[in-house]
Amino acid sequence: MRTVMSATRRRQQGLTLVVGLIMLIMISLAAVVSYNIARTSLDVVGNMQFRNEAVASANSVIQEALSTTRMFETPDTVFLTGLCAGANSRCFDLNKDGVNDITVVLAPPRCIRATVIPNREFAGELASPDFLVRQEAMGCVTSGAQELLATVGAAAGESLCAASVWDLVATATDAKTGTSVVVTQGAKVRVGKDDLDAGCL
Repeated sequence: MRTVMSATRRRQQGLTLVVGLIMLIMISLAAVVSYNIARTSLDVVGNMQFRNEAVASANSVIQEALSTTRMFETPDTVFLTGLCAGANSRCFDLNKDGVNDITVVLAPPRCIRATVIPNREFAGELASPDFLVRQEAMGCVTSGAQELLATVGAAAGESLCAASVWDLVATATDAKTGTSVVVTQGAKVRVGKDDLDAGCL
């Protein structure tokens, strides 16, 4: 009887060891899977953050280009200072460690189309209480403001300004990984018709 009981005990002790090893393997697998899920989530969040920073940097360069007349006067050299990677470029040090994190290169802005604005469309701007709005309109009309305001349709000819549509493309590149984001934006800009090349009008 004792021999049968000790043999049963030995079998039970061996079975406990096997069950314990299986549980240990399952817990280890669960830990590895959890780590991989957390790491993947962290990579996804990091990539989204890079994309958002790159898009914001590219939009900043596009807005800077839109704020200068060099965009349509000399599209190949929109920026004169602060270049970091050739013509029409800007670099951004996002974490302020002295190393450029993102480089943005603006392709030369391209005029899609432009139409000359008729003088009559400036009547509302010439009557505006805002001095700057009136000044800009005065620079565009070809006849005097008094004539334009006094008689409806008196100055229906072409003004000195055109409404132009531009295509701006900025490519932001991460210095560490080399990945790029391309941001394309269309913009409507009022320009002097003499500043546009013949292909745009």
